[in-house]
Amino acid sequence: MMATVTKDTPVGYELDGVKKQMVIQLMGSRHWGRSNPLHWDPPYSVSRGLKGPIATGQMSAAYIAEMCVNFFGEHFFKGTKISGKYVKPVYAGETITTHGIIREKTREGSGYRFKVETWAENQDGETKTVAWIEVHVE
Repeated sequence: MMATVTKDTPVGYELDGVKKQMVIQLMGSRHWGRSNPLHWDPPYSVSRGLKGPIATGQMSAAYIAEMCVNFFGEHFFKGTKISGKYVKPVYAGETITTHGIIREKTREGSGYRFKVETWAENQDGETKTVAWIEVHVE
């Protein structure tokens, strides 16, 4: 697994994001929310006060994680700390783009601990999910 990060990666570095359209076919799969009709049934979700089906929070969090795996590689799977919040619902049809900026870099042992501010937003720039990620890199 290739990683972009090195010990020399500076604070302020912007991670390459991922961009995906939230499709109802995935939202209704058994992996992402099939047990709850809020995630795949338009009439039901509207009857509950939503504009339409919403994605599970895990979907936008998975997109943020994908961005981090692309950047940190195997380091992401060794003692990473994640603290996140779902800010607004993600609706079927929205295009979600992830972003990440290294905000801190602290010497730790023979490597560094990077603290990354991440977020996922829709095509209109509305923030949907936010998370702080801490990854140790040897």
